[in-house]
Amino acid sequence: MIYVIGGPTGTGKTSLATTLAKAWHAPLINADAFQMYQGMDIGTNKDLASLQGIEHYLFDVISPKETMTVARYQRDARQLFDSLLNKHPRIILVGGTGLYVKASVYDFSFAQHETNPDLSKFETMSNEQLHDYLKTVDLTSSQHIHPHNRRRVLRAIAILIATGKTKTDQELNQKKEILYPTTWIGMNPNRDELYARLDARVMTMVNQGLVKEVQTLIQQYGDHLQAFQGIGYKEMIRHLQGELDLESTIQLIQQSTRRYAKRQLTYFRHQFPMTWYEDWPTAAKQLLR
Repeated sequence: MIYVIGGPTGTGKTSLATTLAKAWHAPLINADAFQMYQGMDIGTNKDLASLQGIEHYLFDVISPKETMTVARYQRDARQLFDSLLNKHPRIILVGGTGLYVKASVYDFSFAQHETNPDLSKFETMSNEQLHDYLKTVDLTSSQHIHPHNRRRVLRAIAILIATGKTKTDQELNQKKEILYPTTWIGMNPNRDELYARLDARVMTMVNQGLVKEVQTLIQQYGDHLQAFQGIGYKEMIRHLQGELDLESTIQLIQQSTRRYAKRQLTYFRHQFPMTWYEDWPTAAKQLLR
């Protein structure tokens, strides 16, 4: 049985996962896209110390120079599922990257993401021009992708060129069958309490040395890697480049984090048959009784 623990950031998913893993002697697999990157600890709220004594996977496994695609995650997670389920009655999948969860647990094909059509003719287009073009070929996708998210716009265009089908059609035609026995556990506390907790957590990250962590990363890797598009990193890079003062940067990270939590909740509500809990101690009590 795979126990999926999902929901918004800052809701105690890791605390619940580690509590269950210790009680059940169960392995734990990460489904948070940015906690896979080495050196990105404070900004991702990664707590490797809490994993001591727990068999765990896909935490801190790739350099920021690498890219963890959905297809790559699907492959790695399924290999772990197939191996671990032969030895353990329960494994735990924890994280807030809903698409990674969906790709690994469901019969979902991402082969189209691995194609590399020639996109050179789009290089000179502005973000707005690219988004306008996407509207003409895949209106539905364009309505769900922000005009400034150039990478996602280009991916949608690439899928159409490579397969002859829109990204929307590809997703609608998926079977969406669950491949593994799965129990779905969601964290969904009071919204105001969650937002206050997230604001406080951002302040804690800054006090723990987020500025220094980002400085060290960009000194080592530069500031244009895809890994640094994570919340907390992209805003702090702007601060270090002199675009924002620290107070404005903190406020922007807090705002972005709250919005991200809202999107996560919407995704998990709509995509998975979650059983929701207001807090992780209550969930742990129910699941361990």
